[in-house]
Amino acid sequence: MGNYLFYTINTTLAGAMENWGLITFRTTMVLFNEAESSNEVQEQVAIVISHELAHQWFGNLVTMDWWSDLWLNEGFASFIENLGVNFIHPDWHMLDQFVVSTTQEALYLDALESSHPIQASVENPAEIEAIFDVISYKKGAALIRMLENFLKFDVLRAGLSHYLHKYQYRNAKTRDLWRCFSEAVPNSPVNVTAVMDRWVKQKGFPVVATKLERNRLYLSQRRFLSSPSDSDSVDPTDLSPFGYQWIVPITLITNKNPTTPRTVWLSSTDAVLTVDSSTEWFKLNTNQSGFYRVNYDERNWRRLIDILHARDYNRHILPPSDRSGLIDDAFSLMKISLLTADLAMNLSSYLESGERDYVPWETALRHFAALDVIMEGNPYLHKYVLKLLQPSLTVLGWKDDGTHLQRKLRASVLKAALRYGDEQTAKIARRFFEEWMKNNYRVAPNFRDVVYTAGVRFGNSREWEFCWKKYKSSRIPSEQRLLLSSLSATRNPWLLDKLLNNALDRDKIKPQDTVQVITDVARNPAGRLLVWRFVRANWDKVLNLFGGGSFSIDSIVSETSWHFSREFDHHEVAQFFKSVDVGSGQQAVHQSLERIRANIYWKTHIEQHVVKWLQKVTYRL
Repeated sequence: MGNYLFYTINTTLAGAMENWGLITFRTTMVLFNEAESSNEVQEQVAIVISHELAHQWFGNLVTMDWWSDLWLNEGFASFIENLGVNFIHPDWHMLDQFVVSTTQEALYLDALESSHPIQASVENPAEIEAIFDVISYKKGAALIRMLENFLKFDVLRAGLSHYLHKYQYRNAKTRDLWRCFSEAVPNSPVNVTAVMDRWVKQKGFPVVATKLERNRLYLSQRRFLSSPSDSDSVDPTDLSPFGYQWIVPITLITNKNPTTPRTVWLSSTDAVLTVDSSTEWFKLNTNQSGFYRVNYDERNWRRLIDILHARDYNRHILPPSDRSGLIDDAFSLMKISLLTADLAMNLSSYLESGERDYVPWETALRHFAALDVIMEGNPYLHKYVLKLLQPSLTVLGWKDDGTHLQRKLRASVLKAALRYGDEQTAKIARRFFEEWMKNNYRVAPNFRDVVYTAGVRFGNSREWEFCWKKYKSSRIPSEQRLLLSSLSATRNPWLLDKLLNNALDRDKIKPQDTVQVITDVARNPAGRLLVWRFVRANWDKVLNLFGGGSFSIDSIVSETSWHFSREFDHHEVAQFFKSVDVGSGQQAVHQSLERIRANIYWKTHIEQHVVKWLQKVTYRL
């Protein structure tokens, strides 16, 4: 019921189980060796343990009444895991990282027409498996964070305490939780049921459009969809009881009150606020605590971009989570023509001028990686991203020191530099790899990902076979995982095919790691088409390996197909999955097809404008 799902974008792997009295873990999700494991692994282990401990209350002490309320277990555990780790390691800034790891990933999936409400109708086992996804886990967690933000922490704690005491050793429904808030805080000015029903009983979320005229700020909301070509063809049987309108808790800062957010409610399609007549700029969704996107008028976008580009104190008026949110909103709006390519790309260019925080960089690098896939390795994009990375590469260097987030940032920046073709990064990484291979040099844990990847990518069968033997002989789970991932970095199709075949052989690679192999090969430009053909040719073996009710099937469906961007490919993916049994992966098929349609829209309507902007910028280099 409560398998912990550790997500990267579109990747689901069962990691642990919160049995009452005996929590069980995959070794990769519980073992950490400071001398051998990276800061990323350390954080991952802490989160998984915290998640399973949270389940002792949310899931075990109080259990959902039926699967349609799964989020009462998983959403709360996914939220509280961050509170637990943040309490032990406040220097990790887990609530800033929450914006990237949880909120933005949930927004990405929930922007699809093929998403589902948090409270989903569940009538058969296949539907049960299908809702163990980003929506139940991460959207659920993001909504609890939004609830905490407008109720405040003491009220949230009082309501949850009442809920856990009232329903201990019993089953509860979502409406019981809302009722407990009213009972715990009877004079609260917020009707929790009225607000939250709109967020859990209908799928999707709004984009809030803004326009400032003198001292009046105009707000409006509409549902955000990431594939505009389909937005007019809504299934008439799939309409929302609330007409896809939300009661939105708007938080607002301006140049007049940059540190004291104002909270207002957008409870209809449109609203008008009065602000100070000397307001020069404003920012909604402070600290990205709300589950919605914001699109500003052009004047305000330009003011916010100016603040980000400022080389002084002004940039830090906006905290890391807000800077991350602006990047995420700008790129997401650009992809569906709600924001011009010039504005979105101009905003991203501030990263070069001194951004040193992990959270905004991680958001930007994820968007650049997605564009790199759809744009098929466009050289102008590579040149531009390297331009942004260069100052950070210089400052961070190759010394594995600093805070937890500085070490994570250094690892991410080096991996990105390798991806986009930085010769110096590749040279240093390959030198470390040679020293490791010839002299058993101990590579620092936070550098192993980039070093192993570089060695295999720029090497031949000699380097690949060396990593394969290390993978087979290593007894350190985090090391095995890195080595397995590095094997997929080769540009040699024969070696990639060998790796994929090994992944279907239980004696060579554990079935629990097969999805990782397929995912990693699919993310290699040399492996995307190869892995799609491999999965098609071996679909029966894949299904037999995992079973039709496996979380892994969802990941395999999405990872091997989402990146296509042509009508021919869309037709091929649709026809193939119509012809085979996909078990509980039917939802993943719908989502992948929708992403492909969004990619087609990008190629047709957006990419040319981005390329033109990139050419103009990189021409001067």
